[in-house]
Amino acid sequence: MNNKGEIPMVAMAISILVIGIIGVGVVLPTATEIIGDLTAPTNTTLSFSEIQPIWLGLPTTLNKTDLVAGTTNVNCSGTILTENTDYTMDNPAGLITGVEDVYSTTNENHSADWYSPVTLDNGVADMGTFVLYDCANNSLIYTLNTDYGLNGGNAFSTYSYPRNVTAENFTALFDTNVTLNQNIIANWNEVVYNCTNDSQTFDNSTDYNIFSDGNIDVLSTGTMTNDTLYCIDYYYSLTADGQQVCADYDYTLIANGDNCSIDYQYISGTGTPEISGTTALIIGLLPVIIAVIVLVGLIGFMRMD
Repeated sequence: MNNKGEIPMVAMAISILVIGIIGVGVVLPTATEIIGDLTAPTNTTLSFSEIQPIWLGLPTTLNKTDLVAGTTNVNCSGTILTENTDYTMDNPAGLITGVEDVYSTTNENHSADWYSPVTLDNGVADMGTFVLYDCANNSLIYTLNTDYGLNGGNAFSTYSYPRNVTAENFTALFDTNVTLNQNIIANWNEVVYNCTNDSQTFDNSTDYNIFSDGNIDVLSTGTMTNDTLYCIDYYYSLTADGQQVCADYDYTLIANGDNCSIDYQYISGTGTPEISGTTALIIGLLPVIIAVIVLVGLIGFMRMD
């Protein structure tokens, strides 16, 4: 045996072994990374915008599913809605549902207007909860569709002289104001007559003067008799034009079915790995396997020498 020839071969074998160990140390982290990449789910987070109606208490189906929680932004004609307050989300199913009666207000003060709708201060009222009353006497509650009407959920209108009185008695006193039961009355379409003979009527400005504050003055120059009981029919209001009225109601920021711009992020992809874990392991460790085979082959070749 040639001892001189064996020394270089041993040195070469040791060198190859060291290089192999170093190579494995470098390759293994890379192989681990490759395995992780190849076995990761193929999901991508994307952004999407759409316009949809939002219904109170009923879900609207969005165009995408698997939404990312907390990424939804809803803008309804400049009104920004708050998730879990104004609406709720079913993120996996891609559903959005408006919440009804989110807020409430009390003692909201307005001036009654007989000629134009009065706009409310807050959102869209739930008219099932709307109450209108006299600010100075909150026990005087007005009747919907009698004293006032509602205009589309965000306004109301008070009516002029919507109520009527028939056969109210009063005692005539010449040239003296007598106060009737109501104090906001129409003073042009009343009927004053003899209580025992309703066909005997009397004339405004000739037999009496009547005033919108609810006073009647029987004229001594007319045909009526002093200190006599008479009857009157007339129309009246509980609210005067310009009077302060107050409102209590629950409300939402939007009307039922309002179209809103909805922005969100969603998950796109199959959620399955590109290849199986076993295949990825083989691919990732292939450099290590090759290095081991080469190393074993070199060692065997050196032994043959």
